[in-house]
Amino acid sequence: MVKKLFQTPSPIVRRPPDNRGALRGVKEDVAQSMMNTQMDLWLKQNAKAINSSNAFVEENGLPLEKYRLF
Repeated sequence: MVKKLFQTPSPIVRRPPDNRGALRGVKEDVAQSMMNTQMDLWLKQNAKAINSSNAFVEENGLPLEKYRLF
């Protein structure tokens, strides 16, 4: 009988835990948070123009509305 000097470790010991999924989730959360912050900043910076455009449409209707097919 031949005795093995080196045995293959069990799968649990062989490789470290896979944290890529957790890291991917964190990266997605950070990216989403950054996009939300940028969107909020853009809305604040452009609020005056947006309100002005909305007021114009409320008073005068949509430009070129007579050419709409729907």
